[in-house]
Amino acid sequence: MEKINFIPFLSKTPTKINVSGFSMKPFLEENDRVVVVSATKENIDEGDIVVFRREGRDYVHRVVLIEGERFYEIGDNQGTGNWETFNQPLAKVLMVEKNDGRKIDLSEERQKKLARKIASFQKIRYKRFELKKKIKFKPFLFLTSKYYRIREFFVKPKGILEERN
Repeated sequence: MEKINFIPFLSKTPTKINVSGFSMKPFLEENDRVVVVSATKENIDEGDIVVFRREGRDYVHRVVLIEGERFYEIGDNQGTGNWETFNQPLAKVLMVEKNDGRKIDLSEERQKKLARKIASFQKIRYKRFELKKKIKFKPFLFLTSKYYRIREFFVKPKGILEERN
C-alpha cells in the first residue's frame, strides 16, 4: 500500500506530498509527489485516486466502486482492496509529479477516461474475486446427459473437478 507522511484532510488549498510504497505502481512510484485537496463523497468518482487513513496510517489508492456511504479502494498493483467509508476525512489527488519531472493533471479528460478504464478492470477483478470466494469449495449440482441423474461435484482450489461418491 502507498504510505504517505501526512494528509491535509482539512486543507481547501492544494498541498504536495511525497508517496512511498509500490501498491499503485506503475502509475505512482516511490518518491513521486501528488497534489491533493480535501474531498467529500460528492466530488469523488469511480476511478479517482484518494488519500485516506486506516489504522493510523495514510494510504493513496484508487476508488473502484461506490455503494451508498462506502467505497471500495485498491492499489493498481494489488490483487484485492478494502471497503472504506465516506464518513472519514479524505483527500483527492489532482496532479502527479513524477520523479523524471513530468506532471500528470488528473482533471484532463484523457486522464479521467484512463482512470475510469482502470477502475472498470479493477471492478471486474473484484467481482471475480468475490464470486470465487463464494463458490470455491461449495458443491454444485451437475446434470449428467446419459442418465439425467444429479451428481454432486466439488471444485478443487486449482479448478480441477473430481467426482464425489
